[in-house]
Amino acid sequence: QEEVIRKWPGYIDGYNSLGAAYFGEGKYDKAAGIFGRAAELDSGNALVRYNLALSYLNLGRFADAKRSWTFM
Repeated sequence: QEEVIRKWPGYIDGYNSLGAAYFGEGKYDKAAGIFGRAAELDSGNALVRYNLALSYLNLGRFADAKRSWTFM
């Protein structure tokens, strides 16, 4: 997935897939970084925002999680 992001840096699904892989491995900090970058590229993407919020929740960053999900 990292190669996909390098080749197509605007491909949101690539970021979401890579973030999901990190999340599944319990690497919530890395997942949050990837989902955060995706949210910068597409701030209205609800799936990316949801995944970012879940990553923050698993890191105990509750205010960030709330801010990520209540962006609308």
